[in-house]
Amino acid sequence: MADTKRRLLRAARDIMAGDDVGDERNGILLFGEPGNGKTLFAEALAGELEVPFLPISFGDAASKWVNDTPEKIKAVFKTARRTGACVLLIDEIDSFLKPRDGSTHVHSMDRDMVNTMLTEIVNLRGSGVILVAATNYIEQLDNAGIREGRFDFKIEISPPDLPARINLIGHAICRKLGPQSVSKATAEALAGRWEGFSASRLTALGGQLREMQLDGQFSGLVTFDIAMRAMRLLQGRRGKLPENVKAIDDIIMPAESRNVLRDLAYRMREVHRLEQIGGSLPRGLLFYGPPGTGKTQAAMSLAKASKYAFLKTSGVDILARPDSWERIVREASDIRPALVFIDEADDILAVRQYSNVAPLTNRILTTLDGAGGRIQDVIFIAATNHYSRLDAAAVRGGRFSEKVRFDVPEHTDLERYINEALFRVARGRYVLKYGTIGKCVGVLTGRSIADADAVIADAVNRAATRAIRENIREIRPLDVSAAARAVFASETADA
Repeated sequence: MADTKRRLLRAARDIMAGDDVGDERNGILLFGEPGNGKTLFAEALAGELEVPFLPISFGDAASKWVNDTPEKIKAVFKTARRTGACVLLIDEIDSFLKPRDGSTHVHSMDRDMVNTMLTEIVNLRGSGVILVAATNYIEQLDNAGIREGRFDFKIEISPPDLPARINLIGHAICRKLGPQSVSKATAEALAGRWEGFSASRLTALGGQLREMQLDGQFSGLVTFDIAMRAMRLLQGRRGKLPENVKAIDDIIMPAESRNVLRDLAYRMREVHRLEQIGGSLPRGLLFYGPPGTGKTQAAMSLAKASKYAFLKTSGVDILARPDSWERIVREASDIRPALVFIDEADDILAVRQYSNVAPLTNRILTTLDGAGGRIQDVIFIAATNHYSRLDAAAVRGGRFSEKVRFDVPEHTDLERYINEALFRVARGRYVLKYGTIGKCVGVLTGRSIADADAVIADAVNRAATRAIRENIREIRPLDVSAAARAVFASETADA
């Protein structure tokens, strides 16, 4: 982070040097996401300049007594001025400078605290005290508090850049596992994938690897795959993937489409090797086909097979809460590698010429384009029952460009599925009467797996009711017929 260090050091030296014409500058505001070293930069600045370091946080000054907090703030600034050349760090300054513009409710005691803070900041000018304030939420600060004249230097402490990530990863691992415990090539490969991760997360990698080593999960050099596993443990979550997700091979779908998913899962697991020989993963995929054909199940199976985190939303959810798209993208970036599944995507990706939600559609397409910075290891999957309704720009190359077709099961697949489902239910509990399986196949041919599940569940419920009333544990063809009439009643009514 050479540029950040250079700007910070230059600002501090300008403050210490003062100005001959009485126009001294002071106040350095460090802002940015948590975990990237704002406090550490302030400490390092004091060390570099060889001056005392005086930190204060809201907990040091807060008091339940009226006017006590402002008096404590005055005392802190008085101590700093008496010390002379020093670095005074106000950590989490958003707690001290709450906005007074009416956007939030501010207690009168908070107003007194803000006014005192503003006065004391101005009074520091020319004292030789280097005021440094840190916040994760610059937009939540009082506007008067962060204007020039109070904070003349505003420096964003962003997540570590590539050279910083390489060094943080290498240092974190070697400090915990010993020198030469990771190759430079591996550290560089990991740093390339982890753009946007905080310095604190990268620094914690060594401890997680040490824990895994003590558990016997690996020995010798840290490889790319081992480090990726350690990062998943550090993240602590894998999205919202249920426990009973089927394997890709267990999903009833066209064989060609199953092969596409199987190969894609392999590429996702071996992405590092894939990229080394010039390959790549798709940015987005489109699952399309009739309703109930397993598109959502397939997305979850793909996440499970590839060990990607799974996050799900829908077109309706995005329409109801437009900011939810940014939230889910941020979450995916934080716990990547991740798969983001958009169900009923035609609600939000419809042809924009006739859509009244075109701005939201544009926002999603811009995310896939990577206009704000392409996120490594995040794949988007859109599912639709109505392919023809989608905007052509959504399915072009670079967006949802790879298409996977879903359809109702073929006769042999359907028969096998019904056999397995009925025998699984009946095992030790019911007798399957002759003709039950044949009746099931007959009424469900040309139907989706979701329809099959619904009819089988209804037939079992009818058999269960009879078992309780009459103590006869049988699943009969008549149960299947009645279940089909109930499940498909709306079609009969329409006819």
